[in-house]
Amino acid sequence: MNKYLRKTILALTVIVLLVLPLRFGDIVSAQSVTSARLSLIPAQEDALLPGSILTVSVLFESGGHDVDAVDVVIAYDANKIDVQNIHGSDLFASYPLTSAENGTIRISGLAAINEPVNGNGTFATFDIHVKDGATGSTSLAVIDSGDTGSHVAEHGTAADVLGETVGATYNIGAASPSATPTPTPIVDALPSTGVVWPTYMIVFLVLITTTFGFVVLR
Repeated sequence: MNKYLRKTILALTVIVLLVLPLRFGDIVSAQSVTSARLSLIPAQEDALLPGSILTVSVLFESGGHDVDAVDVVIAYDANKIDVQNIHGSDLFASYPLTSAENGTIRISGLAAINEPVNGNGTFATFDIHVKDGATGSTSLAVIDSGDTGSHVAEHGTAADVLGETVGATYNIGAASPSATPTPTPIVDALPSTGVVWPTYMIVFLVLITTTFGFVVLR
């Protein structure tokens, strides 16, 4: 092997050793990035009664993306539940929109400027109040299609990277009937003899006593 060939092989070896780790790192990084995900917790509940209140959490998973903004849109049955107390978490810097009306919940979160969110955590929470008379089951559906649906905006591109949504279904049981209190019977205290005399016995004794006394006096 001549000197020129040895130098060529050495140079190629150095290039491979320098480039391969960089390319391998790119492959690993690409594999670790998936679609973002929005889900509701708890996803199921079997013991809700009319009048009860349940706190629901919206879980956010960035899928490895840097995220600037999230819009969550959830449909619910306004005939069976009311939605109250919507609160954003500290996952995003601000929540300019938190509303629930006409069967639709809308929650928007914004990251601080040049501080995108990358990770998992609770995005927001809200309470559902089961209406009196509600029966059967009720569902919360995270809407992820259309311009008015849920979106996850990627940092730097504003591309929607939301890929999966998971809603929730809650069963509503019948309220237990109120127990009718049993009236407490009122019992008059017995006389010291422990004997209750009927009225006709008392009248009879009074008549006998009166007659006997009249006879004696005559």
